[in-house]
Amino acid sequence: MKEDTNLYTCSNLCGFGFYDSDFGFEKPIWLSISTGSFLNDFILLTSTRDSDGVEAFVTLIEEDMELFELDFELLSFAYPSNPSSLLMSGIGGNHLSRL
Repeated sequence: MKEDTNLYTCSNLCGFGFYDSDFGFEKPIWLSISTGSFLNDFILLTSTRDSDGVEAFVTLIEEDMELFELDFELLSFAYPSNPSSLLMSGIGGNHLSRL
């Protein structure tokens, strides 16, 4: 792969029924992913709890995340479902945004 090539990994877990799973302490209220150095340029799509939408968990380096979260075209289709869910934790140098 060329050095100037960006590779993004995307996984679609919509319809897997995670919110219907009971792990012994009732069904989950919300699902998330952790950030870390192993999650570079990663996008995870999951169904919302009530299955009426899609949540996108996106991990990018800080510079790319700043641009991503300000993209007007993206924000015309997606929005944070809970403003406090926009996480900017710099674990491993990556930043997670939940849109």
